[in-house]
Amino acid sequence: MEKITEIQNYKSSLFQYISLQSFNELKIGILYEPVKLFEPENFANLDIEDIESLFVQFYTVNDFLNTNRISFINFNKFEIFKNESYISVKFEIQLSDFDSNSAINILVDLFRNHKYFCDLSFSNIHDKYLNLLQGFKKIDELYIYKYNEFSSNFLNLYNIENIKKSSNTAIKIVTENNVLNKIIKSSLYSNLYSNNFFFYNIEEGTDNLLEYIVRNNQNDFNNKKYDFIEVIGVLEDYILKSSIRSVIFFVDRILDIEEESFFKYLLTMTKIKNIVLVSFNIDIGGVFDVELNEFPENYFYDKTLFESENINSSDNLKKPIKKNSDDIPCIDEIIDINNNSVTNLLKIAEIYRKNKDYNNLFKTLERFPKNIPDENKSHYYYLNYYYKDRFIS
Repeated sequence: MEKITEIQNYKSSLFQYISLQSFNELKIGILYEPVKLFEPENFANLDIEDIESLFVQFYTVNDFLNTNRISFINFNKFEIFKNESYISVKFEIQLSDFDSNSAINILVDLFRNHKYFCDLSFSNIHDKYLNLLQGFKKIDELYIYKYNEFSSNFLNLYNIENIKKSSNTAIKIVTENNVLNKIIKSSLYSNLYSNNFFFYNIEEGTDNLLEYIVRNNQNDFNNKKYDFIEVIGVLEDYILKSSIRSVIFFVDRILDIEEESFFKYLLTMTKIKNIVLVSFNIDIGGVFDVELNEFPENYFYDKTLFESENINSSDNLKKPIKKNSDDIPCIDEIIDINNNSVTNLLKIAEIYRKNKDYNNLFKTLERFPKNIPDENKSHYYYLNYYYKDRFIS
């Protein structure tokens, strides 16, 4: 149970998750999210942007695992997900300990399957990571949260239905994105499911609230029009005659006037005294007993790396580009375009790469000396490979 509790604390798009758990004195039941395993040899078929993004994700996860001494991620087994906007990885979890020290070895061996990373080694892997961060576009769908840092976690630690004794309870949770809403809902559901709680999830796609409630409580639902007084009666009949300990409503979309009136009446005027309303960013005038602000840290985007001025984050994309010459856009510093030092040329070439100015990138690569200092070789080889892969081929 200690291991399961540890796993459940980490909510991440990059880790397989436990969909449901149940336990008693005799056994523990665990339902895992399915993971479709990706064959490592298929790395060779990925294009350069995808392999760069995956490398940043793998390395960032590895660094997070080591920092937090996490041993339930299996670096050998993972799924690769791709859509029109981004590519991402999801690692399989395991209850037995995985040797996190071997993860870096696995990472090197995996990425050597791609021609771009054929020279990857333990000595240059960190430098490659830092170089690739310069062009990494922030993907909002990537996240690692620690659930014990959520203010709403206290709802799992106490009897949620007894926050107000002998009365119904209304809780408002203010979040900054829908990912947090889903994490909170799934965590409450997973923790309370086996304790005779009944859940209604009112979100986008749940068009008619009253029909939705009746349909979930009557086998003979016949599509007739119900007013909210009739629906209250259906709920009372169902709840008072059942063994249900409490009914929890998740409200995750804007309510119309009738729906808002329904909840106000349900919470204050009915015989039912074991209702919990959890609203996400939705105001229901004057009914809330508790309000929580939920802005946890996303550990995938380490502040010391991803929030530096050079990283291509969504905030930095909004900044106006300052031009210091007709040729070269410079985002954060003035660069001497005539300076032929290797460090300066790398900066110039990197800007042309980001702006997909392949002609000037080629001209800049031609200006490099024959003897490149060892500390700059990996970055220089990367730029050469990028140009040949994108422009020549």
